[in-house]
Amino acid sequence: MHAMSMELSGIEMRYLVNEIKKKVCNGYYVSNVYGITNDSIQLKLHHPTEPDILLMISAKGIWISKLKFDSIEQGELVNVLRNKITRAKIDDVEQFGSERIVILKFAIDDGIRNLIAEFFAGGNIILCDESMKILTVLNPIAVRHRVLKVGATYAYPPKSGMDVFELKAEDMMGLRSSDLDV
Repeated sequence: MHAMSMELSGIEMRYLVNEIKKKVCNGYYVSNVYGITNDSIQLKLHHPTEPDILLMISAKGIWISKLKFDSIEQGELVNVLRNKITRAKIDDVEQFGSERIVILKFAIDDGIRNLIAEFFAGGNIILCDESMKILTVLNPIAVRHRVLKVGATYAYPPKSGMDVFELKAEDMMGLRSSDLDV
């Protein structure tokens, strides 16, 4: 029997993002970055008065962990993240529409750093500056509609279908004539 791979839906992602945001957007800053596997990192978040938080970010998802994992991989991604976001304060955690994309905004002395985690097509972790120029990317890609490589400007993937968080009654009425039961 093989293990089934589960993917998070956009709605599940929204719940996770809201829960994480409630916990980390009140004075936490990055005290360390650990490379756990070749496609997952752990951020150690520190607060002057609250307990430390361990935030896992992998190609599959994002979650708060109680476990401190052994650091295995020490790649370019981890080196750049340590260099660019250690001591940075977490400013915001948001989801891009109903897509499986999470953006963590970090405030640093000279602006903002955006850590983008994509949880589809193998997953990706990308760090951008405040103008969305890519500083490091776990899985560089070059396809017809987007290029993700160091120095390029980050572009969101083309939207897939309707944004369920922006859905209005009239949008659903238009679906009635289609093959969907609404």
